[in-house]
Amino acid sequence: MPPLQYAKAIQLNRAQTLTREGKNASEAGYLVGYNIPAQFSREYKRHFGYAPSATIAA
Repeated sequence: MPPLQYAKAIQLNRAQTLTREGKNASEAGYLVGYNIPAQFSREYKRHFGYAPSATIAA
């Protein structure tokens, strides 16, 4: 896995953890470094196969 792809996977996994802890999708995206919610949502869906809003808080 190329370094940039690895770094993006780390970001998205952290965002998923934040979402499961109760943060909303745009806030989680912002906290891991995404300034554009649409870009975060698109990359999250590409990585996990579902939208950030579909992540269930534990």
